[in-house]
Amino acid sequence: MKRFFTLGALGLLSASAAFAQGPTLDGRILASEIGTGVGKYQSLGQFTNPRGFGHWGIKEAFVAEDANYLYVAINGTVEPNGNSFQIFFDVPGFTGKPRCEALPPAPSASGDATSFMSMTAALEMETDAGVAFRYNGGVPQLELADYRQPTPVSQVLGTMTDDGAVAIFLGGAAKAAYVKADSVSLLGGTANTNQGLEFAVLKAAYQIANGNRVNLFVLMNNGDGGYLSTDFVPQSVTPSGNLGTGPDFCLDVDGTQFRTYVIGQGLLGLKKADAATFSFTVSPNPVAGQDASVNFSLAKAAAGSVIVTDLLGRQVAVLANGTLPAGDQRLTLKAASLAAGQYIVKLQLGDKVATRKLAVQ
Repeated sequence: MKRFFTLGALGLLSASAAFAQGPTLDGRILASEIGTGVGKYQSLGQFTNPRGFGHWGIKEAFVAEDANYLYVAINGTVEPNGNSFQIFFDVPGFTGKPRCEALPPAPSASGDATSFMSMTAALEMETDAGVAFRYNGGVPQLELADYRQPTPVSQVLGTMTDDGAVAIFLGGAAKAAYVKADSVSLLGGTANTNQGLEFAVLKAAYQIANGNRVNLFVLMNNGDGGYLSTDFVPQSVTPSGNLGTGPDFCLDVDGTQFRTYVIGQGLLGLKKADAATFSFTVSPNPVAGQDASVNFSLAKAAAGSVIVTDLLGRQVAVLANGTLPAGDQRLTLKAASLAAGQYIVKLQLGDKVATRKLAVQ
């Protein structure tokens, strides 16, 4: 297969001296590694709902970076030969599978079975690539799926251990470490406190730079990817039970099922992520003596509204209310009818809310 990672970027590995050190890859997410700023793990979210795969699952997921690498960590445990962790990426500059459309199965280019071969869920973000960890025949392995191609493909990157030793893949473009615990809870055995998977990918291999936005979604699947568990981060507000085969995260699951990390800055809040997802803009802004255009894009038709309020929350205009059609939308706000001042334009689709501040002069 044509590898997703650009190995020619490995020459940039020497640039790290002037930047904060990233987390230590040892299969443990330590309290000292969690915080804010470059080099510290920031939480993508915890999973606190009832678990569908017994003692196995995800407790929390994290993201971090240093000068060279983007890190994603999962505090959790997979059942040997039973299930898999999967991390999905939406990276600027690549065109993968559209948001809210079912992922096509990704057959293995190498002939080795992967956990992407039966994965057909529809994710809330565009999907460019996926990375997975699971056991095969009792041996831990790391897997890659490339969704940029008309027919996605997957492959086994290589094997690793479950004692925290770092495994290097693709000549250093990716690396990972995992520590096995008997369960994710306190239900007997060795409880999982900070153990799990740590994965790092060379930022230059993704061709991303400071200011770029990377969307991330983490979940637990079965061995071939055809039956999703309850566990995913960010989690839903309402417990759902095991999601099973081919769930639609856009229609079937409440909440926002991805987080946006800005390279060199950190995680966006969920509301800002919603605004980015819907390409929600208001222009011109500021506006004086003319109409303003309210623009957004929906992958699928959905019930929602677009309203305008003042800073005290008082409604001053309703631009749309009801079923909003799929595709690019443009609404007109008669800004000349509003008194000069600051206003909030709010797009709401279920529990997803995107807002923009508008200045009327």
